[in-house]
Amino acid sequence: MKRLLILSAAALILFSGCKANVNTPEIIAQDTQEMTDAIKAIRENDELTKEQKDGQMLACYEAVYAKHAKDSLGMEVFKKLVTSKLWDLETVEAKYAKASDLIRNDELINTKVEAYRNAGNVLPGMPYINIEGPDPVTGENVSIADVLAQGKPVLVDFWASWCGPCRREIKNNLLPLAAEGKVNVVGIAVWEDSIEDTKDAMVNYGITWPVAYTGGRVDSPSIKYGVSSIPTLFLLAPDGTILASGNSISKFKDQLPE
Repeated sequence: MKRLLILSAAALILFSGCKANVNTPEIIAQDTQEMTDAIKAIRENDELTKEQKDGQMLACYEAVYAKHAKDSLGMEVFKKLVTSKLWDLETVEAKYAKASDLIRNDELINTKVEAYRNAGNVLPGMPYINIEGPDPVTGENVSIADVLAQGKPVLVDFWASWCGPCRREIKNNLLPLAAEGKVNVVGIAVWEDSIEDTKDAMVNYGITWPVAYTGGRVDSPSIKYGVSSIPTLFLLAPDGTILASGNSISKFKDQLPE
């Protein structure tokens, strides 16, 4: 039944894409809902592997983008495809080159595309890139370089106060890891509108490690690390070499010091 729902929803979107490309607000709203329902059905189908889900979501998004490439829905789909990396970088570059001015002039999309381009600069085995900023609690400048200078492996956590998965990662993994003392943690607070929000979160979550506040989404230093979603974490060797990365330390737990 779930598979039938997925195919039916996807087919509906594909059929809609064959209509004349006159996208009124009503059509955009309808296609947005159809897309949302189709993607939700795909994600909730336990019979599909991750690869199958990714393939079906990609097909769904691309069908919508083909119809809405010049309107607000197409812009949101472009963001989703870049953020999720369902499009590879070559495809992103090709689509971006032919994209509408609405997409090419969007600062957030430009930031996400630039982050995607930079992701290849922070692979395991490559040197870290320094980031610094004021600590919201102490007011002192915090940098990755200063934390590395303490001589231990370093876990760099890109996070934001409003991010639910970030909160869970801090509670379930980072707080226990920091308490062990085998790895130093440094937070990079990104995509925040207010340093006070970050400060309040640090106090409420019990964060004891230094955090560098870096401001909003546009021109965020997270671009340097190819970060398109949070939390994103990087494990660094004491010499600054990148050892691993992922959206949770559970992804590279075997590389943490025992």
